Amino acid sequence: MKPYVKDLIKLIRNGTDDRYGLVMAMEYFVTLLRIRNEKLPIVEIMTVFRRHRPVLHRIMTKNVAEKNPVYFILDFEGDYPTSLESLELTEDFIKNGSLK
Repeated sequence: MKPYVKDLIKLIRNGTDDRYGLVMAMEYFVTLLRIRNEKLPIVEIMTVFRRHRPVLHRIMTKNVAEKNPVYFILDFEGDYPTSLESLELTEDFIKNGSLK
């Protein structure tokens, strides 16, 4: 499993729907956008994030400045089952799977 997928699952499981969760999510997405050595499935990542953390996503859309690079990807959304397949995830694994 790719490290950015593991980090997404950690964010989904441990993120909170408050300012602390906003900081965690911003750190994750800013770090993700800095990765240049491979093509990342940003749409799929955002689709899974939006499905599992809708309140945190809403907080982000209200608090991220338009000039921030993360603002651009907040509206991305694809087909959820296709996104899971692309990230090699299952619904059960996101909720209960071991990240070791």
